[in-house]
Order: sequence, then C-alpha cells, then structure tokens
Amino acid sequence: MLAIKQEQKYKRHRPETTLLYQLVERYYPEFTTNLAERGKYLPKYIEREFDEFSRCGRLEYGVLLTL
Repeated sequence: MLAIKQEQKYKRHRPETTLLYQLVERYYPEFTTNLAERGKYLPKYIEREFDEFSRCGRLEYGVLLTL
C-alpha cells in the first residue's frame, strides 16, 4: 500500500458568519437588558458561556493554534 501524503492547511474559523453567532450577537444584549429591567438575571455560568461563545474564533481576542 502506498501512503498518501495529505497537506494540512490552516483555515480560519469564521464564527461571525454563522447564523447562530449573528443571532446571539444581535439579540443577547437586548435579552439580558430586558431581564435586568424586570429584576431577573441569568446564572453566571450561562453569562460566561455566552461571553466565551462571542469571543470564540475572533482574532481580536487572541489566537491559539495547535498542530
């Protein structure tokens, strides 16, 4: 059998182009503001997940490249 060499090329993930990312970016701040106006808040771990999701794959928040 012959081994086929495959080149690995880096392709940057662009989360900002996905529908989910765009919906979260557009509506999450308004959603949390509306909750706060009613004296209600999301659990801290949910807020942390949304914050991490919004930073994932964005170059302005840094890059970790593993090979």
